[in-house]
Amino acid sequence: MASTDPFLIFLQENASIVFPLLVALGLGLSSFAVGRRSARTLRVMPAWRALPRMLEQAAAQGQPVHLSSGGAGLQGSDSLLALASAEALYQAARLAQGPVILTTSDSTMIPLGYEVLRRAQRARGFAGSMQAGTLRWFPDGPRSLAWAGAASALMSSEYVGANLLVGGFGPELALVSHAAARRGQPLLAASDQLDGQAVAWASADEPLIGEELYFAGAWLHPTPANQAAVVMQDTLRWLLIAALLILAFLAYNSGGAAPA
Repeated sequence: MASTDPFLIFLQENASIVFPLLVALGLGLSSFAVGRRSARTLRVMPAWRALPRMLEQAAAQGQPVHLSSGGAGLQGSDSLLALASAEALYQAARLAQGPVILTTSDSTMIPLGYEVLRRAQRARGFAGSMQAGTLRWFPDGPRSLAWAGAASALMSSEYVGANLLVGGFGPELALVSHAAARRGQPLLAASDQLDGQAVAWASADEPLIGEELYFAGAWLHPTPANQAAVVMQDTLRWLLIAALLILAFLAYNSGGAAPA
């Protein structure tokens, strides 16, 4: 059997080209699928299904909504997480009909946070009120305890009606979730950190884990573009799984597998 080493070397040297092509292929297939189906059935996600009800309840009681990206920021490997968090927070702010308070402990999120609030205000047609100082930066500290303390105090002093915390959180999330539970405030949370996600799973009103963070747009604003993004993620997942299996098979047959 001819060696497949040249093929493997080609993939390694051209990964920056192959991956965007896979993304483009996934987006093309997803757009075609959504175009052929006017109403796509999305996976059941209790957290995103419950969020509009939480926002309506907060608006009916005249209470603000607390949104936070925690320590996620536009730097390094956190950039994709920060953008996904910003999209989820935008969708929540767009649906809210009362004041919105956005908090972060990463300074790089401040400009993006202001843009999130401006977009939400325009989408709402200036419905409700956007109070001055709706974006607040709390200093980071060891395990973000400074943010947790400041956020817990805010939830009490502002009489928050609902909380959506998606981004970078560690075990300090337990302090905030305890404060929400003590005041009877609904809370949805998700984190990229294992310990923070464990706290979110145990304390949030509905589970929100892993890739479900990236489905906020499709669930809360089901436009064809947002639904196509969901289909693209599913398509890319299977393409990547197939690519890994093919590469493993090729490596094994080319003698790259370790001897038994």
